[in-house]
Amino acid sequence: MSLLIGIAVLVGYFTVVLLGLSVFLRAVLKAPGEVVRKTQHIGFALSIFLFIELFAAAGEILLVIAIFMAGIYVGLSILERMPFYKRFFVDRSRRGGEMKRSGLLALFSFAALIALAEVLPHGSDVIVIVAVLSWGIGDALAALIGKRFGRRRLSLPGTDRKKTWTGSIAMDVGVFIVVSLLLWLYGYPWWVALLIGAVVSSVSTFVEAYAKHGWDTLFLPLSTALVLYLMNLLFITLGVL
Repeated sequence: MSLLIGIAVLVGYFTVVLLGLSVFLRAVLKAPGEVVRKTQHIGFALSIFLFIELFAAAGEILLVIAIFMAGIYVGLSILERMPFYKRFFVDRSRRGGEMKRSGLLALFSFAALIALAEVLPHGSDVIVIVAVLSWGIGDALAALIGKRFGRRRLSLPGTDRKKTWTGSIAMDVGVFIVVSLLLWLYGYPWWVALLIGAVVSSVSTFVEAYAKHGWDTLFLPLSTALVLYLMNLLFITLGVL
């Protein structure tokens, strides 16, 4: 597929899934703001499949990500000045900027993961995909379930006191299921998938509990990918993979 066609497909995806769906949920269904935000996160995470499948080389993917980062910065900077911005989009910062910052951090994490997968021995697209989806789905579950059912706030030193034990449990279970299922679907032995899923979910839950001010968008995928990579190396060395 040519570079321009791939970019066009991604533009269509982000326009429909992120902007269009956000407006529909917000303006038509009157969905709570957190539901809209986390739907955006999951939609962003799923876009990693398109970035990897639409372009043949890592260099092309990194170029396209850079183009979209510039587009998000310019486009949302303009939208933030429009009177309808707060009505149709969820942005908790007073003057706007949260949605833009989150999108830029997510794309930066995509670029970092793809670059590392390209240069490191035994790096793979599977690690990138699993790491990104773990962030998107796990973070959404932690926020939605934690805010709906959570009562006890995290109290460990250094943790984000806005988060709850219920949300952390939801994160742990969600990431375990996502990682284990994806690795099994990608051909890992079932017991290896479960073991890696258990370790990755614990690390992801720990990172999410301590990440503040939206930095989990960057740190969650990177930390998950690091654990996945190290465990991959271990099982390759043992001759299991």
